[in-house]
Amino acid sequence: MQPAGDTGELPKTFTFDNVFDWNSTQSDVYTETAKPIVDSVLEGYNGTVFAYGQTGTGKTHTMDGGAGDSERGIIPKTFTQIFEAIQARQRVLTCTLLQQTTQQSTFRPHC
Repeated sequence: MQPAGDTGELPKTFTFDNVFDWNSTQSDVYTETAKPIVDSVLEGYNGTVFAYGQTGTGKTHTMDGGAGDSERGIIPKTFTQIFEAIQARQRVLTCTLLQQTTQQSTFRPHC
């Protein structure tokens, strides 16, 4: 995608790894975005999932999810994948979650 820049500016180029529409499920988003990062973390690499965007665009819903197992977001799906791997490998894990909004910052240790 290449939108025109302001007068006197060169056009800007934007690239996307994935684009999801309204038919995408929480599982689709997790499988394509966070799961590969979690897989790498389980192999010993550092990983970050960063949700950024305009207010009201669905970041909280994507990260936390909704009611029901099929509506679980990235955070609960990530912890499920991590704890299942720990159980299978008999490993120890340390993790943290930081949620920052313009109104507040919360540090919620989950593990």
